[in-house]
Amino acid sequence: MGSYEQARMEDRMTTNQNPFQRDHSGCISSVVSAAERIECVKSFTYQQCMDAAKLNGLQETVIAAIQRRIRALSKEKNHA
Repeated sequence: MGSYEQARMEDRMTTNQNPFQRDHSGCISSVVSAAERIECVKSFTYQQCMDAAKLNGLQETVIAAIQRRIRALSKEKNHA
């Protein structure tokens, strides 16, 4: 595997672990503003929330939104 292919594989791994990053046909973009991240969190799955919670440098409001989403998803699961 060449260095380009290795770099692309590493990009995909990072993207999978950071739900605020998106792969658009090989071009990685990141959501960085608190408002945009909070909007993203509203549609996250439980696993995406857990991945996001592990990230360093998140804004406090984003952390609070992740925690709210986890609680909401847990309630939905318990009532299903």
